[in-house]
Amino acid sequence: MLKKPSNNLPSPPHPCLFCGHVADSGEHVWSQWMRPLFRRGAHDQTIQTKFKLGVQDPGDGEPLIRHGHPTNRQVKVVCAQCNHGWMSRLEREVKPFLEPMIKGRRTSLDSNAQRILTQWITLKMMVWEHTDRNDAAFERDQTLEFGASRAIPTNLRILLFCADDGSHANVSRAFAALYPSSLIAREVMRDGRVRPNTQTISLSVGKLVVFATHSHLPELEL
Repeated sequence: MLKKPSNNLPSPPHPCLFCGHVADSGEHVWSQWMRPLFRRGAHDQTIQTKFKLGVQDPGDGEPLIRHGHPTNRQVKVVCAQCNHGWMSRLEREVKPFLEPMIKGRRTSLDSNAQRILTQWITLKMMVWEHTDRNDAAFERDQTLEFGASRAIPTNLRILLFCADDGSHANVSRAFAALYPSSLIAREVMRDGRVRPNTQTISLSVGKLVVFATHSHLPELEL
């Protein structure tokens, strides 16, 4: 008796976010060097909730609980060459002034420190949005350009705050499709669906809160 062939074919490998190689390496969504800054417990967990607002699918999403410490979570969206190369160097460069801010210490940021911090925030935004690939708002050419030269995307705004309570770590992300009327037909119908083009991310760890907004449409003034 012949065995019926299975239709469950393995999905093709995804390319690295930042180059043309295969995404064969997991990137930690929270930097590994931050691990000592997080409180550890016997029942560590991450709670993820997705809210979708719209006519076709309104309402709140069910919380997704992941057991284990948040710093262990990885997203397999990059290649080993990028992950252990320029991405690792960027983590080492940002730590000397990012760590004091997380601990609530007064920190001076000169132009070079601001550039490195902006690059690190951009990297985290690009990685975090791929925890759900359907929500990705950065264009492919933007992530490739960032991987090649660390070029900061246009239409990116960043605000830094110092929190009163430094006992939590949290990431909140929002995606939207915002279009000037002149671009609706071109953008919405390009692939038959409404694609996010604008996003905000609020990233808090310790005393540091980062709020960033980005849109890949230059016509949108944030």
